Amino acid sequence: MGQQQVLLIILTVIVIAIAITVGIGMFQSKALSAHQDDIIMNINNIVMQALVYKQTPQSLMGGGGTFLGFNPVNSENSRGHIGNPDDSPNQGLKIETAEVNYFIEIWPGGGYPQRLQIIASSKRYGEGNSWANPANARIRAYFDDNGELINLVNNPNRQGFMISGNW
Repeated sequence: MGQQQVLLIILTVIVIAIAITVGIGMFQSKALSAHQDDIIMNINNIVMQALVYKQTPQSLMGGGGTFLGFNPVNSENSRGHIGNPDDSPNQGLKIETAEVNYFIEIWPGGGYPQRLQIIASSKRYGEGNSWANPANARIRAYFDDNGELINLVNNPNRQGFMISGNW
């Protein structure tokens, strides 16, 4: 084999290795984006279920105008998971799936409008799956009593779907 052929083979191997590396990076990026989109879609589904519950009369096993008592399928009480003491008026729920834990907090109203907070904590990315771990990959969103996403201009901690942690 001539020196030119050896150089051509080496160059081809390098180009193929770079192409494979770029392809893997692009795939991982798309997988992460798809996972985040799936979480946001599930958060929206939970909010829609909560709105249906709220708008259903109490005589038909609904909330009769409140989110309190909302208990979606496969959820469990998790007041402690969201940092509320037992005597808190807020209701806490947890829905666990294979890849995500959804922590739902319902504020009953009072000094502030009734609202929902949902924290989705990924099990696939980040460090663990606790809502309180700042390194955990999570998406947090606040919804008002009409199910609208809360965007508070004067509070950077309440801006739409907030993605944080180690993704």
